[in-house]
Amino acid sequence: MKDLILNNLKGFKRRLKGLPERGRVLVARTSFDRDGNELSAVGSIVGCKFRIYSDGLCPVYIISPPNAHYMTTFFDIIPDQDNNLCMTEIPFLHRIPVRGDEANVVVLNTDTKECKTIYRTLGWGAQLGSNVRWGKNGIILCNDVLNEKVVGVSLDINTSDMKILDGPIFSVDPNNAYSYSANLEHINGLIPGYGVPDPKFRVPRQREKLSNVDGVWRTDLNTGSSELFLSINEIVSSIPDQDRFAGAVYQIFNVKVSNCGQKIFIVLFATNIKYRAGWSLQLVTCNIDGSDIKIAVSDSEWMKGGHHPNWSRFDNMITMNLKLDGKSMKFVQFDDCGEDKKIIAGGAKGSGHPSISPCGRYLVTDSYISEGFKDGDGNVPLRLIDLHTNEETTLCWIFTNNLDGPRRIDPHPVWSSQGDKIYFNGIYQGYRQVFMIDLSGLFCANEQ
Repeated sequence: MKDLILNNLKGFKRRLKGLPERGRVLVARTSFDRDGNELSAVGSIVGCKFRIYSDGLCPVYIISPPNAHYMTTFFDIIPDQDNNLCMTEIPFLHRIPVRGDEANVVVLNTDTKECKTIYRTLGWGAQLGSNVRWGKNGIILCNDVLNEKVVGVSLDINTSDMKILDGPIFSVDPNNAYSYSANLEHINGLIPGYGVPDPKFRVPRQREKLSNVDGVWRTDLNTGSSELFLSINEIVSSIPDQDRFAGAVYQIFNVKVSNCGQKIFIVLFATNIKYRAGWSLQLVTCNIDGSDIKIAVSDSEWMKGGHHPNWSRFDNMITMNLKLDGKSMKFVQFDDCGEDKKIIAGGAKGSGHPSISPCGRYLVTDSYISEGFKDGDGNVPLRLIDLHTNEETTLCWIFTNNLDGPRRIDPHPVWSSQGDKIYFNGIYQGYRQVFMIDLSGLFCANEQ
């Protein structure tokens, strides 16, 4: 009962906090004003001298061009391939985007320090940008909205060839064969910023209680075809203890393929629950073929407090912030069945977006401004924890506009492909920028 009451209070608070942003979006939808920075033209190249941000334990650089807003994708999306880094250039920070607002997909060559704009898109959000990520052999994948349909786009940076996909880009398997995704037009109804901007009229939302025609979508990155991989009804009917949510509207929020390519996890929301102002959250897993659907984190476990599950780079283990005791947030690790949940990092307080290095020894995370870590100026730490010694190091402090809610600037720290760098987002001199931490002097990338 205590957890339910707290959940309801959080739900009411979340709705109140969202009112100002709804007002900003309403004004944007009814206005012809598209106030923001002028975006770079497609094909343009901007020189980008790396600027030192801090030089403490290890150097931290600002690597995106100045006087414009740039962002990486998410804390599980590796942004670099060879000597290239993919980013989204966005036009403004003062509100979340509406349909018609444009952003750029850009590639930064870290050797030549040149940033090239390769595509302009309508398919972006305040948290994940255009969902830009690498495919295979110099292919860039991102999202767009064409003829009012959410589509994926495949761009070859070597040949400039472009292919439009029938489905969106979200989580891609390690063979770069398929993208798995929720319906990105419905995501804003849960948490804005992870899908694409809503249209002005007839805003799409999931209204069916147990949909047979929506769920997890799978897009073939070779042929471009897209199909319903698992319906919401198939998922819900395969997991136990759903009677208490009778009459609720189930929705898919997040989908992630494990780095081993064997498993998928799905963050399953249930809304419109009787006597519940908030929502139900469950972490569901299945095999890559959609079989063996199980609950890894139940509603009762998640309702105590938790956020941001993430696959390990080297096995089918999941790391997540959880309040196992209902009191204190910890970094918790467990297998795809949800068994053997154990606290890691010596019981350090959980926060932000935790991920473990490719070698398995280090955990990096950031912090929301509401988690008790920010300093007097509103900066939050980039935290590195040695999982062998449980020693914690603050790599640097970063300003995130001191915001919570849909317009927040999450650092989203993410390991480089080789594990010797960390990329993250932040604010510098009023602009959203991409930063790089060079870890080569701190530890060996392959250190076990």
